[in-house]
Amino acid sequence: MISLREFTRQDFDMVKEFYGRAYNGDIARKEKAFRWLQSLNTFDENNNYILIFVDGKLVGYWGLMPIRIFFYGQPFFALFSHETLIDPYYRRQGLAKKLLSKLNKSNRLIASLWHNEKIMDIKNKGGWFNIGKYRPLKKIYNLENIVNFKLKNQFFKKIIIYFSKPYFRIRHSDCNRIQSNYDIELVLKCDNEFDHLFMNVAPKLGILSDRTSAILNWKYIDIPHKDYIFLATREKGRISAYAVLRIDEQDGNIRKGIIVDILGDPDKSEPVSCLVRKCEEIFLENKVDFSVCLVQPEIFRNIFKKNGYYQAKSKKTDCLLIFNEDKIPNKDKELVKNINNWYLTYGDSDGDMW
Repeated sequence: MISLREFTRQDFDMVKEFYGRAYNGDIARKEKAFRWLQSLNTFDENNNYILIFVDGKLVGYWGLMPIRIFFYGQPFFALFSHETLIDPYYRRQGLAKKLLSKLNKSNRLIASLWHNEKIMDIKNKGGWFNIGKYRPLKKIYNLENIVNFKLKNQFFKKIIIYFSKPYFRIRHSDCNRIQSNYDIELVLKCDNEFDHLFMNVAPKLGILSDRTSAILNWKYIDIPHKDYIFLATREKGRISAYAVLRIDEQDGNIRKGIIVDILGDPDKSEPVSCLVRKCEEIFLENKVDFSVCLVQPEIFRNIFKKNGYYQAKSKKTDCLLIFNEDKIPNKDKELVKNINNWYLTYGDSDGDMW
């Protein structure tokens, strides 16, 4: 017999036992991340994970993250669909479809960013709307390390490195100009200054998730299982932009720099430019081999491109899916169906929180 219900705080131990069967990785860290995502979100607990049982045994879940979305400055509550996990023994039995059917009954707009092809296919068949692809930005710092890791053929390695070096030298040379109109500081706690920044820029940025101080502290400052560097610029004593970054150790001794989130006034590009260059300085000091960023709108993407980033190849799954767009209160329903109206970074939903 199959049954479904929402997660409650009494279910943490059951989820931990489930991870022992369904998750191939660091279970202790996974459990810590789950508790952080599930129990300390500043928004309501009544829209969260959906659990599925077979004969009373937990065999899977579908994650939901309550969030406040700002529609050109006007807030409303919505949901991010995120991690889906099924016990390997019970896969290919249609359980994910049953979970999605339950999820689809929500009375809120639901958005999905970080999905694999299988989940994307289930959502497409379940009536979700694909509003378009996003394109990550990338910058190479150590071409030889990356080529050595990716390629085994020594001849092709030498050819690629030889012809690519001048190109990357040119790209690096564009970002050596330093402007000193802004002070850059390390942020240890976000306060109401960040609330003022967000409320001032949100109406200019279209559709974006809440980035007020409570959310920023939860995601990047207080999170126990991730290490972020949080930077902000000041102009005449006031916070004018921020950036969140981290460094990831990958296979083959490759170091990846990630600009997880960034926010500023689209009418004033200089503070964001300063932060991009400061991020690069940190990446170089830490011998990062390449860095990536995801950001919209185009005015911010152009700042990264001027600093040596290029538009990386996107995957089929690099897209934004939505459901229940008719649940948006008193808004133009068509605006939400165009990805160019959304402000997105890697920090949206649970994209970088695991």
